[in-house]
Amino acid sequence: MGLPSGNSTLDYCCQACGYRFSLAPMMRVWVAVVMTVLFVWTCLFPMITAPMAAYSYWPYYRNPIVPDAPYPPLRFRSSEPLRRCAKCGGVSRCTSVTRTRSRGIPTGTTYDYSCEQCKATFTLSSMGGHIFNLVGAIVCFLFGFGCMPVGLIFWLAAVVVLAISASQLFAELKNPLIAEKIAEEP
Repeated sequence: MGLPSGNSTLDYCCQACGYRFSLAPMMRVWVAVVMTVLFVWTCLFPMITAPMAAYSYWPYYRNPIVPDAPYPPLRFRSSEPLRRCAKCGGVSRCTSVTRTRSRGIPTGTTYDYSCEQCKATFTLSSMGGHIFNLVGAIVCFLFGFGCMPVGLIFWLAAVVVLAISASQLFAELKNPLIAEKIAEEP
């Protein structure tokens, strides 16, 4: 519900085939299991929580941890690709990835990059974030017509949201992706 839980979802990438998967916090699995057991008498509640528990546990079951397994050579990138810095032409690496939600609805992903040479920073947003901003701007613009005395505030909010999205799209064009090779095929 928008409150920080202190738990993290872990993203993995198989170095043999490139398959990506995410492991949700085990707390999510255990909460659904406990709720299923406690409310089994209602018959309806377990029909919701049991599939939630199974869905959250499935990646753990399908991708078990192998103790003392050797690290494979890196063939597939597990992080965001590198970008060329628009300021100095250097290499920019992704420093943080933030997936945002509003009341459980995904509102996009924000990528923060920093140049290794000149330390310039820029922020990019995912396509989902741009779509969410566009829908929000349209709603604000339409509310502006319905609330004419204060409609200017809604219209200004729509312009600000579109300006933020446009600046991130412009930063994406100014800082293109860098093609790189991870590892040689044996």
